[in-house]
Amino acid sequence: MIRSKYEKRLLLTATITVFVTGLILASTLNNVEANQQKHNSSTVKLKCTLFGSFLNSENDNTIASAGVSAGTGSCNKMKNVGSLGSLIPVGEPMDPDGAGVDYCLPIASPPGGSEDLKAPSMIFDKKGKSVLFHLYGYQCFFDDNHNPVDVLTPFCGDETNIHFSESELALEVISDPSPSQYQSTQKFDDATGSGEVKSWIKHCDTKKPLANWFKTKVKIYLEIP
Repeated sequence: MIRSKYEKRLLLTATITVFVTGLILASTLNNVEANQQKHNSSTVKLKCTLFGSFLNSENDNTIASAGVSAGTGSCNKMKNVGSLGSLIPVGEPMDPDGAGVDYCLPIASPPGGSEDLKAPSMIFDKKGKSVLFHLYGYQCFFDDNHNPVDVLTPFCGDETNIHFSESELALEVISDPSPSQYQSTQKFDDATGSGEVKSWIKHCDTKKPLANWFKTKVKIYLEIP
């Protein structure tokens, strides 16, 4: 059958209309799917800055004993927060970059949680939201001129003693499968995740409580069920 020019134009117009409608529909479906994925995302990125002080839990003038710290600061998803935790030596002193002295020490926080029956390290706000976590990494020590100092050197005293330290720690979020006193709370219930902690520490500042202070940067990627 021979089609007229008018019929051919109608057919071409209809074909183009169907094609364009298909593109619009596909684009709309893709946008809906993307928005659903964004809406259903369970990843929360916490970024915190903390300031505080600490002490050794034993009457020991070296790092050979456990340290307990407390601080305050802010997180982007929690606003004003407090922090509490402890760190213990978990290995032998080491010299990671050939400085000629064992000035770094592997450290970790108690694992924490209901199975361990120990309180973990934590960040919490006044509304009751909290994130509980385990830390592990290393802390390195320096004299008053920021030269590496043997880990077992006494603190303060003359300028060759330990005056400063820095730590880099990996973070693992603690989550218990059932409600307990050892799990994150409210919005972060049963959350899992990981992150990193970097601290700059001064040990001999008599203007600060216990002559110690720290500044800590925390990044945590929380996966909320």
